Amino acid sequence: MDYRIYTAWEQVPPRLREEADGLLVEAFPPEERRGLEEFHSLLRTTRLELLLALEGEEVLGFLMVWNLPELAFLENFAVSRQCRGRGIGSHMLDYVAARWGKPVLLEVEPPEGELQRRRIGFYERNGFHLNGTYPYLMPGLHPGDPALPLLLMSRPAPMTDGEAREAAALLYREVYAGKEIPPLP
Repeated sequence: MDYRIYTAWEQVPPRLREEADGLLVEAFPPEERRGLEEFHSLLRTTRLELLLALEGEEVLGFLMVWNLPELAFLENFAVSRQCRGRGIGSHMLDYVAARWGKPVLLEVEPPEGELQRRRIGFYERNGFHLNGTYPYLMPGLHPGDPALPLLLMSRPAPMTDGEAREAAALLYREVYAGKEIPPLP
């Protein structure tokens, strides 16, 4: 498995662009992902980086990493359906921790169903801690979309509520700039 990091959409070879866009659209409902044009633009104009896990020229995994000074924030992360269960996701998370060398943060849905509990378990097995006491809201990604109640997970250590509040403010300022920001609790 090989990793490639891109900081501009134009750097991504055309065949990989199609696969990356397809995986993003397949893996996430519209309310949990940005539009493709917005994603492409942010990649070129912000601290967003695209990590692709490849086997030859086949995209195995896709990860949007916000390389912020304080931490690396994982916005969208997916492994190709036919490659799941092979440890690719775990390898990608280890690569992020080693490559960026700073705390890693991500958002997850509350553990209200089996799929959400399995997803949280996957991240916990990969060194993340569920910071479940801070009531975090992800801003709606499209005009008119409501904010989504999510939870923050962090690696390598859990966060206090104060640290989670600071992280949320950072995400609102850097990652969700231009979105309608919900009031901080």
